[in-house]
Amino acid sequence: MGEIAKRMGSRPPALWKFIPLVALVTSGRIALEFEPWLAIPLFALAAVSLLLPFPISKNKGLHDIDAWKIHTTEGDKNRAVARLIIPATVLAIDSVSGPSLFSLSPLTSAAVYGSVYGVSIAWSAYRAHQLPFIHAKERLTELMQGLSLDGVRTADVEILDQSDSRELVRCLLAHGAVDGTRVMARQVAKVLDTEVDEVHQVARSLEKQGLVSRSTIMSGGDPAKIYLEVSVKGLSAIKALESGR
Repeated sequence: MGEIAKRMGSRPPALWKFIPLVALVTSGRIALEFEPWLAIPLFALAAVSLLLPFPISKNKGLHDIDAWKIHTTEGDKNRAVARLIIPATVLAIDSVSGPSLFSLSPLTSAAVYGSVYGVSIAWSAYRAHQLPFIHAKERLTELMQGLSLDGVRTADVEILDQSDSRELVRCLLAHGAVDGTRVMARQVAKVLDTEVDEVHQVARSLEKQGLVSRSTIMSGGDPAKIYLEVSVKGLSAIKALESGR
């Protein structure tokens, strides 16, 4: 799914793009120590600098994804707390220790605190950007583990093995469009670099086999806004195909 992930914008941003954020947060923390009025514009610029690794245009496709079920995975149980441990710990030390850290000068202490804050914010933003894609992979893995191949027919595997069908299903799974999460046809067409009509043509053949479902709710009659998702039977067929059945 490498090429699909690239077109989706799910690949992580280059780490160098976070350098302005870290530098501005560090500068803001130093300014807070000596010139508090200067800290406000520096922190504001730090927030704006997030547009470098996360341009608005890269996130437009996320609006075309809808989830009507709440899903949690084993990984979700630890991630939220883990992202807060470092900044919360540093904030506590910063609040208690005063202007000097371990007998360092106020300037050096402020720089250390600011650097840690900046790196922590950058890391949290980086992980938050990747979380939907990580979550989708984890949920898919958990769903696949408990699937039965009973009811999967040869015809299901054969149609799924066709190149167009395989690309469509890969695209849907890359968006996490399974078991209550779905994605609009226009987003699928954009990622696959094809027309919406062609997406529906392939989806209809899979829908007849019960491997993919389409929902016209809230589409307003616009084919581009029809939602698609892989069915549980579709996952079973994928498992059968991968196992060489």
